[in-house]
Amino acid sequence: MPPGPQKLRVMDVFDRTVRSHGPKPALRVKRAGSWQTVTWGEYHKQVRQVARALMTLGTQPGNGVAIIGSNCPEWFFADVGAIYAGAVPAGIYTTNSPEQCEYIAKHCEAAVVFVDDKEQLGKFLAVRERLPRLKALVLMHGESSGQGVDEISRAGTQYHRAGARPTDRGAVARCDGDTDLHIRYDGHAESRDAQS
Repeated sequence: MPPGPQKLRVMDVFDRTVRSHGPKPALRVKRAGSWQTVTWGEYHKQVRQVARALMTLGTQPGNGVAIIGSNCPEWFFADVGAIYAGAVPAGIYTTNSPEQCEYIAKHCEAAVVFVDDKEQLGKFLAVRERLPRLKALVLMHGESSGQGVDEISRAGTQYHRAGARPTDRGAVARCDGDTDLHIRYDGHAESRDAQS
């Protein structure tokens, strides 16, 4: 039987896209009334900086990285940066309560949580004592006495891919209260009971 198609990781596809579309627009966001463009090259640079910073913070392959925020470039930098660091990103709805945020952060074993703003930060500060695996909260927008996305993106000095294999868990998506969708780096998805 001939071998099947080559299995690619998220970062393989992303790197290939950056090589062929580097200066072209990847993301657009409206801020202060005007549209700003992030090219594929800039996107790649931010992703690598986030990955380096996550590794500097001690994030290990397979650790969870939770992200709570609105649709913005920083959300994607955190998501793909987590994958590059070998971590497993898990999105959290901005409408979730502090207790729901705590549940998801515990379930995905989040070592780092990226929060959109002070409102979302407050939810995690309220439950921080009950999240023993949590090493850092990263504020994506606004001022804080803690680490913001600018500080974390400059924090790392070593970049590597943490040896992720196509069959490793690449993300966890909460489908409903009882089911999680575990997505591997090669795109294969499998539903699992959220309690396991």
